[in-house]
Amino acid sequence: MAKLTLVKTDPDKEKGVWVPYELDIELKIARVGNPKFDEMVRRLSEPTLKEQRAKSRNKTDDPLGDEIIMKAAAKHLLVDWKHIEDEEGKPIKYSPAKALEMFQDPALRDLYKFVMANSGDSERYRMEVDEESAGN
Repeated sequence: MAKLTLVKTDPDKEKGVWVPYELDIELKIARVGNPKFDEMVRRLSEPTLKEQRAKSRNKTDDPLGDEIIMKAAAKHLLVDWKHIEDEEGKPIKYSPAKALEMFQDPALRDLYKFVMANSGDSERYRMEVDEESAGN
């Protein structure tokens, strides 16, 4: 038996937690399925909903759907970063537009995959429970 307290998520953490990436880069990643992310996906999907449904029935790739997810992720999943510099060593300030530009760069596809994978890692967003109160 397990107490539900151990699987509860923290609403504040779901807005974004700092996750180490590579080369001292840190990414602040919000949880996938947060209300702002879901709303943006819904809003961007509405004009093409019929077409997307047909594609999902035919099980074909959906580049339009992928682009919608990428745009929403750039704005509502990757919400900040630290220690990212341009080629001259100047810090690159986070913005959704810059995040989307990076996500769309084929040479940085691992960055997008990392953000998507970590935004779905429920462990990152769990409430902290001291062991005594959890009954351990």
